[in-house]
Amino acid sequence: MRVVVDTSVWVSALISTIGAPTQVVTAMVTGRIIVVASPHLLEELSDVLNREKFRSWFSVEDGGEFVTQLAHRVELRPDVNNPTAATRDKDDDYLVALAYAYNARLVSVDKDLLDANLNPKALSPRELLQLLREQ
Repeated sequence: MRVVVDTSVWVSALISTIGAPTQVVTAMVTGRIIVVASPHLLEELSDVLNREKFRSWFSVEDGGEFVTQLAHRVELRPDVNNPTAATRDKDDDYLVALAYAYNARLVSVDKDLLDANLNPKALSPRELLQLLREQ
């Protein structure tokens, strides 16, 4: 299964080594999912991981190393230009466009994405893991 994983899931996986976001990372590492990413997504993740509020969970260096390792494991695709409005938060529309353009499911913990009227709908990490168990 091909998926686009929102930044929120990656951050959650770094904050806690248990839970569904960490299991999404494991699914990627073991080849159960193929993660599609774009330069914009990796840049956004890097910017988020550099925020001071995350220092009690991981260092800037650890965040940078995570992005570097992730970049080597994903299917890197070009950004989609001029994404169509699809969510309440226009900054999330590029993720929807990326998922649609590369035939992938969107995985997030962000309510703006989970509540959006998408087809197929965005999945929470738990929903993705349930789909993987059913396959």
